[in-house]
Amino acid sequence: MGLDQRREIALEAISEFGIPESRSCKLVRIKRSVYRYKPKFKDDSEVENAINKCIKKRRHGCAMIIKMIRKSGKIINHKRIRRVYKKMKLTLPKKVRKRLPERERKIIVQPLEANLTWSMDFMSDSLVNGRKFRTLNVMDDYNRELLTMEIASSIPAQRVIRTLDHLKESRGLPQRIRVDNGPEYISKALHQWAESNKLELMFIQPGKPTQIALLSV
Repeated sequence: MGLDQRREIALEAISEFGIPESRSCKLVRIKRSVYRYKPKFKDDSEVENAINKCIKKRRHGCAMIIKMIRKSGKIINHKRIRRVYKKMKLTLPKKVRKRLPERERKIIVQPLEANLTWSMDFMSDSLVNGRKFRTLNVMDDYNRELLTMEIASSIPAQRVIRTLDHLKESRGLPQRIRVDNGPEYISKALHQWAESNKLELMFIQPGKPTQIALLSV
């Protein structure tokens, strides 16, 4: 039960039943100073203007807004900023992590011939200037032949599909491809592509990267 509800109960006990203030406060377990407290309403226009300046180009979370206001040189209590931020209904929705389905552990068996099972995995590194890049490696599980290596700063699902389409034209597709649970591999676009090409995507168990690393090293 919140303080506001306790104040209301205490007020009702005093006004309707004539119970003394001290006793009614004791019944609802609040101090008399808390019961008598009246919030001081201030003009929040200054805080609202400061927040609006921060979100003029892009919406930010409350913590970032507080940092930006302090960086601008204005001294405003962080609790007040948070209260006005909530009053303006600017709270960003929480990012819900996509729940992965349970993956069954499967024994990794080396295929009896080439082009039956491929493994596909990402690697990342950075240049001398600090710029990061990724490589998409596709390997045949039979003879561990590196079929292709796509290199770019960003490799989304559509680029993964385009890379596989190039391999399809040059040497055909396997029966299955072993992948991890990265966002590029669990995307709807890749699933639809696999279904249209009658190909099985074999997912490793979450948190078990060695189930694919042994084949893609």
